[in-house]
Amino acid sequence: MSADANSTIKLLTVAEVADLLKISASGVRRLQQARHLPFIKVGGSVRFSKDDILSYLEKRRVDSADAKKSYDSKNDKKLMVGRLQI
Repeated sequence: MSADANSTIKLLTVAEVADLLKISASGVRRLQQARHLPFIKVGGSVRFSKDDILSYLEKRRVDSADAKKSYDSKNDKKLMVGRLQI
């Protein structure tokens, strides 16, 4: 992780991440210990980059079924949902 002179890294505590994710502090620690959340050790403390947390949220996003629907151009009666044909 590199930072130039003009950028700053916003570091969050466990409590701040818990508030951001709307989960408990122990839930944040479980995600951190399972290495699902990237973290930074500062002395004896654990901190999280806000950008990393926002990236984690984006990766965990699940699109709605409506966003995945598309019709087969050869046969309008066939409905495609992801790879499942209905």
